[in-house]
Amino acid sequence: MKFKKSLSLFSTGIFLLSLPLFGQNDSSSTIGIINTLNYQYYQSINKNPQNSLIYAQKAYSYFDQVQDIELKFKIATNLATSLFMNERYKESLYILDQIKSLEIKENNRATYYTLRGLVENDLYHSAQAETNYKRALELYTKLNDKDNEFTVLNNLGLLYNNGGDYKRSLASYLKCYEIIKDLKIKVDRYKYYMNIGTVSFNLKDFDKALHFYFMALEEANKNSDTLRIFKTNEKIAQANVSINKLNTAIDYYLKALDGSRKLKFNKEVCSILLDLGNIYNLQNQKEIAFSYFQESIKVAAAFSFLQEEVEASLKLAIYYQSKSRYDKARLYYNTIIQNKDQITNINFIKDTYYGLYQIEKKQKKTTISLAYLENYLKYNESVQKKQLISLEEQIETQYNLKRKEFELKNLKTNYNLNELILKNQQQRIQWLIIFSVLIGILLVSLLTSYFQKRKSQRLLFIQNKKINIQNKRLLSTNKEIKNKRKELSDLNLLKDQFLSIIAHDVKSPMTDLYNLLFILRHNLDALPKEELKKNLAVIESSTTNLLHLLNNILNWTISQSSGNEVIISEFSISELINDNLKLLESSILTKELTVAFTLDNHSYTIKSDLNIINFAIRNILSNAVKFTNQKGSIHIKIINISDSKIELHIADSGIGFDENIHNLDETHTEIIPPAFNSNKEKGYGIGLSLCKKMLTKIDSKIAYKKNDPFGSVFIIHINNITN
Repeated sequence: MKFKKSLSLFSTGIFLLSLPLFGQNDSSSTIGIINTLNYQYYQSINKNPQNSLIYAQKAYSYFDQVQDIELKFKIATNLATSLFMNERYKESLYILDQIKSLEIKENNRATYYTLRGLVENDLYHSAQAETNYKRALELYTKLNDKDNEFTVLNNLGLLYNNGGDYKRSLASYLKCYEIIKDLKIKVDRYKYYMNIGTVSFNLKDFDKALHFYFMALEEANKNSDTLRIFKTNEKIAQANVSINKLNTAIDYYLKALDGSRKLKFNKEVCSILLDLGNIYNLQNQKEIAFSYFQESIKVAAAFSFLQEEVEASLKLAIYYQSKSRYDKARLYYNTIIQNKDQITNINFIKDTYYGLYQIEKKQKKTTISLAYLENYLKYNESVQKKQLISLEEQIETQYNLKRKEFELKNLKTNYNLNELILKNQQQRIQWLIIFSVLIGILLVSLLTSYFQKRKSQRLLFIQNKKINIQNKRLLSTNKEIKNKRKELSDLNLLKDQFLSIIAHDVKSPMTDLYNLLFILRHNLDALPKEELKKNLAVIESSTTNLLHLLNNILNWTISQSSGNEVIISEFSISELINDNLKLLESSILTKELTVAFTLDNHSYTIKSDLNIINFAIRNILSNAVKFTNQKGSIHIKIINISDSKIELHIADSGIGFDENIHNLDETHTEIIPPAFNSNKEKGYGIGLSLCKKMLTKIDSKIAYKKNDPFGSVFIIHINNITN
């Protein structure tokens, strides 16, 4: 779930209020007009941004008449802030560029960097925004200005959060708590509640996030702050989505949408429309979701909001893909790919490549789909590295958050106590009365502290239980991540093995075929007809084996990446066997093999997955031919065990297999150990391992035993689906 524009935005207004309201070299009448306009600007900035822009523009019209540098800076930054509030970011940046070279004090320079960071952030210049925030933070730290340091840390936290960098986001928020006790002005309760809510949301403590968001909404309502009200409604909606209260989330999103439209915040309108579409998607109301996505992309395109347009394009592409309108889906996906260098949220790029991979896979475009899959895996790994927060970091963050909250409560208690003591000192009362009052206050404080401690201990005990439960969940998640890493490592090893296979079993036979064809072409007239037929048979047999190997590798790769869908149909086992024997006829004749396949009057028609059964029969028969010596024999037999079980026995008089595959149905390896066929060619067992894996999908299996006195017997146990 993403977070929108910075809620610390109007801290800039606080900065500028501290600037002097006069100009030493300017006429008093001009100064009076400017001061009046500035006052009206500050009164309307949070409640009616459109009116604030009118006042700021009028004040800026006196810019060239003003000589005082500080006042020029003030009216320019007021206009830049108001333009920013009204989503006119490029114009705001232009105004800031006009005052970039002004010789101003360090505190005003820090204000300039802060405002520029806000503008750059909404122009999707994340790196520039971060640089400006850090420059401002460095100056405020140097000036020991804790209030504005607190505000800039908030902005940095939101910047990192929007980019999915939750580690640095949480670190920035926690630094805010470390300086709260040093703030000179009254803490903005709204920002404080939103801050805790955001941290809790990132830590997936959604109930706590909702609690503080509602407290923030109460503060915004007290001050009739229209902007903060609609933004808080949006936060509450996001939290309700996370706890699956979708109808409640819709109500709050509609409130936020109404507020953003009244304030003409088109970017917020666009984002909320996207969020509403996502909710209706979750409720499987695809057509309503589609209408919101369409409305969102129109707003985004009209106002050149690239990131929102990209997200809407992704949603529309997914919709068209679900309707099998692949040309439409590709059009939106390719729009995203073309703009990927400007996209800040790489999750959109990752999901785009995955969508294209699924489309091309269904279209049987294997090479293209695998290229898209490779890009998806690359971006997915990048996303996981950026967002991954370790168990220890989460526990430490939870602990620091609790500690800072407790310190803040103590700080408030101490502040109230000190205020009371100061008030009593100002009153000129007899020392005896003062002493009595202080004793009374002390007793009350002790009793309050005692009962507060008891209450805190109970709450701490409950929180510890919750943290322990969360820790167990995190440990389980960590274990799952480790297992996934091991799987990826195993797949990498298999990839290396496949490369070795391709280098040996594909390149070498292809080279031999090329050489044999070269010799035949140059000696065609000199070779006898029988010799020519014999060589052509060798070429045909080698090509068939090579094609069989490539098909096995391709099928294995597809099964590893996505799995094969099981399709049940009715077919004849005996016909499948005869069809595959015809495919191997040239190899059988070349090696002068005897093949015995006798049938009784039973048709052996079954219900199962035709492709999987056919694949298994083809592989076993091919191996039988490959590993049987010249003039050997192959015996095929079908045994009807019951209405739901059939066994297919394929026995050969070949060289046999190693002992370690006797219990083939219990073997847990991905690749069967290599063996050598009758012509000393190495086979890597890809077909057998794939047969084993695919048969499990239809509740069937394959077994192996030695054939006396030599050779192999492969038994395919087939589950006949009778219902």
